[in-house]
Amino acid sequence: MKAWKGFTAAEEAMVAQLYANGRTIAQIAEILGRRTSSVYVVLVRSGIPRRHHWSKLPKTETTKILELRRQGLSQSQVARVLGVSKGRISGVCHRHGGSAP
Repeated sequence: MKAWKGFTAAEEAMVAQLYANGRTIAQIAEILGRRTSSVYVVLVRSGIPRRHHWSKLPKTETTKILELRRQGLSQSQVARVLGVSKGRISGVCHRHGGSAP
């Protein structure tokens, strides 16, 4: 197992900003080339409360989901494009008038 490689102050600020903007821990880890557990440690040490899985997506993400569905992409394709779960896409579509494009 690799040893803990600390984050720079700039990386910690980026983690906080990305998380505040609605990115998931997994997405942040991928962006920074780090493990999800390392990103989680930064959030905990910074005193940033973890969002629950049912947290609302940012309005821009919801708009993007609906636009991609209108363009004819399936829920699975939209999920892959945006890096969120298919269930999340399904929930947004359900709340905004059904799942059909």
